[in-house]
Amino acid sequence: MKSFLSKTGKILAFLLCVMMVLTALPAGTVSVFAASDIYANELISYNFNSQCYGYYLTPIATGKYPTFVMIHGQGGVAGEQSRLRYFMNEWVKAGYFPPMNVVIPRVEDFDGSGDRYLNDFILYMKKDNMFGTLLENIESGALSPQIDTDGDILVAGFSMGGQAAIECGAEYNTRIKKIGCLSPSQQFYAEEGNTGYYYPYKKDIYFSKDDDAFAYLSAGAGESSGEFVRRIRLYKDAIESTGNNKQDLVVKYEAPSSWGGHAWPLEQKEIFMFLYYNFYGSIPSESYVESICDGSPAPTTPAVRTTDSAHPAPETVIEPYAGDKLINLDMSTYTKDTTTDPASATSSIGNVTNTGTLASSTKVKMSSKSGTSFGLDTTKKTFSNNKGSTTSYLERKVNAYTTANNNYTVIEEPALETGDNTISFWSDYTPINRESIEFSLFDYNAKYDGESSVKHLFTLDQKATTASKYILTGRWGTTGRWNDLQFGDLTDEAAGKWTHYTITNPAYSSNGKKTIKIYINGKYLYSKIISKPAGNVTQAMLAFGGENTPGQYLYWPDTYTLG
Repeated sequence: MKSFLSKTGKILAFLLCVMMVLTALPAGTVSVFAASDIYANELISYNFNSQCYGYYLTPIATGKYPTFVMIHGQGGVAGEQSRLRYFMNEWVKAGYFPPMNVVIPRVEDFDGSGDRYLNDFILYMKKDNMFGTLLENIESGALSPQIDTDGDILVAGFSMGGQAAIECGAEYNTRIKKIGCLSPSQQFYAEEGNTGYYYPYKKDIYFSKDDDAFAYLSAGAGESSGEFVRRIRLYKDAIESTGNNKQDLVVKYEAPSSWGGHAWPLEQKEIFMFLYYNFYGSIPSESYVESICDGSPAPTTPAVRTTDSAHPAPETVIEPYAGDKLINLDMSTYTKDTTTDPASATSSIGNVTNTGTLASSTKVKMSSKSGTSFGLDTTKKTFSNNKGSTTSYLERKVNAYTTANNNYTVIEEPALETGDNTISFWSDYTPINRESIEFSLFDYNAKYDGESSVKHLFTLDQKATTASKYILTGRWGTTGRWNDLQFGDLTDEAAGKWTHYTITNPAYSSNGKKTIKIYINGKYLYSKIISKPAGNVTQAMLAFGGENTPGQYLYWPDTYTLG
C-alpha cells in the first residue's frame, strides 16, 4: 500500500494511501421577492450537543441562501425567538434585503455560576464544541441543505451578544469576515495588560484582511449616558491602532439618543442597519431607518419545530486528488527492526520505501524494537484488494496498555508546518472497552523554539467506552479527559472496518491561525482552529496509535493497523 505527500501549486498533500483533496461544492443562489411570506411562521430547533443548540429559519422557496447568525444578549434567546422571524420576513418581503437563512444560537449558564453572564458568552466563542460546532455545521451545509456553503456567514449580536460577535470576528478571523457588534458589553478589550478581558493586549487583535471584510460597530447615545458609545470608540481604537488590521475594516455608527436606551427599539434599528451595510455597502439615513423600524413588538410568535424531516443534512464528500508526491510510502518493503532505538535515531527505521520529493528530510520510523515494557511488535501484513493485486499494511501490537512516548510509529517532517497539506491514512480499528480510558489513534504535534514543550496541534482519540462504541474525540490538554471535544460517533461506519481518515492542514494565515478539518471516508466531520506556536518550527510529527508526550489516561491501542 502506498502513501503520498503531494504538491500542486499551493496545495501540498500527505497521504498514507490514496490521494484526496477538498473540492468546492457547487452552490447556486435563488432570489425571491414575492408578496407572500418568505418564511413560514416557525423556527426549527437544532441540538448538536449539550452546549450547542438553538433555532434557525430558512426561506420557504427551495434554493441556496447566505446565512445570518444573530446572537442574543443576557436576557436570553426569547426576544430574538419571538421577534426576528417576523421582522426578517417583513424586510425581505418588502425587498430591502435578499432572502437568507437566519440562525439564533442559545447561550446559557455554561460556567455553572447560576446566571447567564459575560463569561458564558466568552466560553461560547472560545470552546470548539459551542460556536465552533455550529460554524462547522453551517460551513458544511449540515445544518440545512439551503445553506450556500460558498457564501459569507454574517455574525451579529446585541449587548453581550454584541460582545460575542466582535470576539467571533477575531477568534474565527479565517472563516468569519463580516460582523455586527451592536451595543456591545465591555469584555472584548479595556486597557493594556488587563487580563480580565478577552484581549489583554491590542497587539493580539486580528480580524479578516479580505477586501470585503468589515466590523460594523454601533451604539446609541441614549444607552447608559453614552457608555456604549464610548465602548465602541474604544474597540475601534484597539482594532485600528496597531496596524494589524486593514484601514477600512471598522465601520462605526453612533445612533441618536432619540432612538432610546438599551432595548428592542434600538436593537431593531441596529440589526436593520447592519444588514443594510452588508448588502449595499453604505449606512442608510436615520430618517430612512425610522420609517421602517418603529420598535414595535412582533404581532405573532413562531412555533418551534423540533425535527426537520424536510431538511436532511447533505453529505460533504472530498474527491480523489493526484499531484506531485512529497512523501510517497510503500509499506511492502517494510523490514522489522528490533534493535534501533527510535528515540535517538536520526534516520528512518523499518525500510519503508519513500520516493517523495521530501524523502531526504522526512524520517519514517516504523519500529519493532525489542525489550520494551509493553512488548512492541510491528509486522507487515497483506490482503488481496478489489483490483486483484496485493495491498501491504502494518499491524502493530503491544501486550500491555501503555502511555509511553510514541517514538515508534511516527513520521517526522517539518514541512508539514510550512505549507498547505492534506494528511490522509487508512486504518482498521476496533474500539477497546475500558472504563475511563481513552486511546490515541493519531497525534499531529510540533516543536517550536519559542515554546517550552511539544504542542499537540490536532489529535484523534477513541472516547472511553464499555459498549464497543467508536466515538472520535479531540485532545483536552495534557491532563484530564472528562470534557474533551467529541467529533462524532463512527461506530457504524468505521468500527472494525478499513476507514479513510483525511485531515486538511493549511498554512498559517498572516494572523497566526489556521483551520484544520477532518473527513471520514471522504465526508466532512469536524474542524478546529489552531494558533501558531511561538518561534520557529524545528520539527513536526505524525504519531500513529499513541501520542508523543501523551496526556494522562491516554493509552496506546493494543492493536493498531496502518496503511
